[in-house]
Parts: sequence; C-alpha cells; structure tokens
Amino acid sequence: YQHYTSQYFMRAEVLRADGRIAEAIADYAKVLKVGPGLGVVELHLAAALDQAGQPREAISLLEDYLRHSPRDAWATNSLAIDLAKTGRKPEAIDLTQRAITLNPNGVEARYNLGILFEDAGRRREAISAYQQVLALNPNFSDAAARLRRLKEVSRQ
Repeated sequence: YQHYTSQYFMRAEVLRADGRIAEAIADYAKVLKVGPGLGVVELHLAAALDQAGQPREAISLLEDYLRHSPRDAWATNSLAIDLAKTGRKPEAIDLTQRAITLNPNGVEARYNLGILFEDAGRRREAISAYQQVLALNPNFSDAAARLRRLKEVSRQ
C-alpha cells in the first residue's frame, strides 16, 4: 500500500514538473483512491488542478483539506487565489487576510491581498499591502512595480 502510493505520488510530481498535468492529476487521484485523506497529496492535486485551469475542483479539495488543517496558511492562501479566479473576490480577501494572520511574515499572501484590493478599487489598502510586502522582502520586484504604478496613478 505505502510503496504503491509513494510510487504514484513521486511519478505525479515528475509529470507535473514536466508539464504533463493531466497525467499528474490521474496519478494523484490514484494515490487518493487508495489512501484518502492524505493531506499533502490533496494539496499537490489541488495545485495541479489549478495549473490545469480547474480552480473549482481545486477549491473543493482545499476546502476539504482546511476542514482538517485550518491553520495551514499556504492552503488558505491557495484557496483564496482560486476563489478570486472564480469571481468570489470578497471571500478571497477574507481568506487572504486569514492566511496573513496565520503566517504574518508570508509575503505571497500580502502580495495577493494587494492585487485583490487593487482589483476592488481599494487603492490605499493595496498600497499598504505592497508596502508591507516590501518591508518583508525589499527585492520583491512585482510588488515594487505595482506600488510605483499605484502611487503614480494616485498623483494624477
């Protein structure tokens, strides 16, 4: 059982790295069929589904995973990203803020929050989020570019 699941999991990882997403999804699903509730596999499958342009399916997996691991900041942020992709932006903002609470030094969630605020027309909050990203990681060039652009727009 364990050899079988680890063999398919490793194969799925290699397939996903090679961009063979559909095959990777099939192998992750095989692992979960034999050993349901394997959190790490659920997370990797959700990421593969997201790569395949299937955020709704990823949402379902991430929600299930977070019922058992509600303090996982990475999974919380991933769920927020997928919610945003499906148009559920107010929920995405709330979850991204939760991800930040769970991992205050995580720059990805703060950056994502900036994007969500920007998309919602909440410029001041977006600027603040990008400033926080840069305070944690001064080399985060995408955040610096977005911050610069927002400040230029605010001056006009």
